[in-house]
Amino acid sequence: MLTSRDCRICGREKDEQSASFFQDTCCGDCVAWGEKDLGRALDHNISLYRYDEAMQKWMARWKYRGDPALTAVFQKEWVQTWRRSYTSWKVMALPAGPGRTQERGFNQAVLLADLLPLIRLNGLEKKDEPKKQSKSTKNQRESLSYQPFYMSNQENIRFDGEKILLVDDIYTTGTTVRKAASVLRSAGAERVASFTLARSTGTLSRKEENAQ
Repeated sequence: MLTSRDCRICGREKDEQSASFFQDTCCGDCVAWGEKDLGRALDHNISLYRYDEAMQKWMARWKYRGDPALTAVFQKEWVQTWRRSYTSWKVMALPAGPGRTQERGFNQAVLLADLLPLIRLNGLEKKDEPKKQSKSTKNQRESLSYQPFYMSNQENIRFDGEKILLVDDIYTTGTTVRKAASVLRSAGAERVASFTLARSTGTLSRKEENAQ
């Protein structure tokens, strides 16, 4: 499990390779995000595990070989982490596009949100991506202007003053959760944070990118 949050925003750990990338309590990526309107939509991210080789193998079995029962493996640590910091926040599973949900047979973010003992918020929807995010480089992902998220009923659904915790499986560049957060902010949310199962470890290898 991750035991430190050297970057107070995304949870990236500081080690010998990444130390020069940090500015005080933020990593360089989050400093750059802070200069963009989209970047400021997300308050912070907290992840349970590193997205290391062991987690990559587990994710492959869980997501891509269709074994949703494995979700229960994390339940104890997942719920304990939520109880420590987020019991006053409303939870929302990051939606998947209809095509992706049909392809896998489930949305892994919904499985993770269902482990938490409370009622989830709904209303955020996602269109199918024009191409898989795994085919984009880090810079391409961050520069994409395409907004896949939208409110299912913009006139009637509001989250005025709410603190919303977006649940997803992996935090990579933070682009996806920030795009979702920007829509929730526009619908009145006061704060939006993300709660993810794993945090990518520094610079992504090609193998890691293709696993997203």
